Amino acid sequence: MAGIAISKNTVTPFTEGYLAGEDLINRPDIWHKVFPYLKEEVNMVDMLVATGRKEQTIQSDFYWHEEDILIPMAQIATGGVAGTSAAGNPVTITINPVSADFEVPFKKWDTLKVGAIRGIIRQDSDINVDGSGNHEFTIYPVKTTDNIVAAAAAGQWVVWFGAAKSDGQNQPASMISKPQSFSGKTQIIPTNYTTHGSVAGNKAYITTKSGNEYYYYRGVEQAIVRHKMAIALTMLMGEASSGLVDPGNSDNATIPIRTTQGIELRMFNHGNPKSAAAFDFSEFESISNTLDANFAPDQMMGLCGNLFINVWDNIMLDRNYYETTPNYSMFHNQILQGGAPKWGDGDPKQRALDLGFSSIVKSNRTYHVKKERTLYYPNVTGATGQPYPNMALFLPMEQVKDSQTGDYYNSFALRYKASDMENRFMQEWVRDKKSDDYDKFRFNHLSEVGLQLAMMRKSVIWQTT
Repeated sequence: MAGIAISKNTVTPFTEGYLAGEDLINRPDIWHKVFPYLKEEVNMVDMLVATGRKEQTIQSDFYWHEEDILIPMAQIATGGVAGTSAAGNPVTITINPVSADFEVPFKKWDTLKVGAIRGIIRQDSDINVDGSGNHEFTIYPVKTTDNIVAAAAAGQWVVWFGAAKSDGQNQPASMISKPQSFSGKTQIIPTNYTTHGSVAGNKAYITTKSGNEYYYYRGVEQAIVRHKMAIALTMLMGEASSGLVDPGNSDNATIPIRTTQGIELRMFNHGNPKSAAAFDFSEFESISNTLDANFAPDQMMGLCGNLFINVWDNIMLDRNYYETTPNYSMFHNQILQGGAPKWGDGDPKQRALDLGFSSIVKSNRTYHVKKERTLYYPNVTGATGQPYPNMALFLPMEQVKDSQTGDYYNSFALRYKASDMENRFMQEWVRDKKSDDYDKFRFNHLSEVGLQLAMMRKSVIWQTT
């Protein structure tokens, strides 16, 4: 089936008896059957689990590696020297660093475009390093009638164009393909929920059509909803800790408190941030063009706030349905005139799987878009002055090859701690106690999870100004 692929099976088989919280998260069909009034309480945690984007990590700090861009673009920091501007003269420029470790982006015999003029780096001695560690290049115009000195103004872009050498020369130095290293941290997220009554008195039983009997504790659904929301908020807007320790730990006051960096900051730091006063079709085309320029894959997921999705639906869908002449016929034809099946086209069997995604196709790229509750949850992200209801996160949903280990991983996934003794995606325990002459018992939930978010150059985060 086309669309957001289910990458692996994470469904835990039920055994007769107690329905644990992790079982309910792993089985949204059972969750909706047992708690139908909470069917709308779904967020990206449910989507990641249901589509198999939940991966183990052994260490609390985890890493993944991606290849850097194939062809760098460099910007001129310092241009040509005054008095040398004339046709046929070479120009010596200093470029801004294109990588954190000052990797040399160009080699001898590279042909380059400086402004509107094509030039060439003729020999190794034309490549130097200035006193600040920045690269200097001496570039000769390909045509002696061109003035490359005048074209090499500060702020102009230097674009790789190809290579040329004389007959009989050896090959230039090799290109360097160096993987970029990214990291994440698992964050311990605890939740507890206390209710009145004894444990035994709060058991609720379910009998299936086959006669199997299960039970859960009343109140556990509220605890799970709160815990899922805590995970989702952490994954959305978390900030990575640096030197944070637990001062109240009786064993060792230097035990670190790890917090993971969320989608928002990671996309602003490594993705393509875009903002405008309003979202319209021109903005969508701008997003599409940005994805094209960064070779984004054909399957993209969009997590959207409720205010953004209202405008999206008006532009992409409603005008097609309700106006006499469809504004955007490509979407109209795709949905109403027998286009290829995509998740969200209206097939109820597909919508049961896709957790509320609807899809459009433009330029062979499919956008699977859903309203993400975490982005507009009342009193949290939906509070007055918060940008999240008007935010959209466009992410590639692909398998990525780790350029260092050779393993494949999901571009967007939860990473959960799994030690030798336990799975820490979700632990839960119940304590029965008596307090103030009342029977009470407490649900305790604990997860140790982090965010894996790759292919950032192929993503766009959009919000209003």
